[in-house]
Amino acid sequence: MAFGDVEMNKATDENTPLKEMIKDPSDHFNSPSDVLSHESLAVEDKIAILKSWRVDEEEKSTATAENMGGSDNNRLSEVITALQTLQDS
Repeated sequence: MAFGDVEMNKATDENTPLKEMIKDPSDHFNSPSDVLSHESLAVEDKIAILKSWRVDEEEKSTATAENMGGSDNNRLSEVITALQTLQDS
C-alpha cells in the first residue's frame, strides 16, 4: 500500500475501534512492530491485539502444514517477538 513514495499504514487511526483491531489485526496493521509503535494504545491493548494476531498466524501455519492453502507469508515469529517485548517490559 503506497501513496506516491510514502508507505501508508493500514489503519492506525485513533478512531478505529479497539474491538476491530483485536478481531482482525492484519487488516489494521502492516506488521506487529506497528502495533508496538502505536502511540494511543495501552500496553494491555497491544497485548490483546498481538495475542489475537498470534492465533490467526497459528491457524494459517496449521492450514499450510495440512496443505489447506494457507499463506506462505506467516508472521508468527514477528508476532511472538513483539509479544515478548511487551511482556518483558
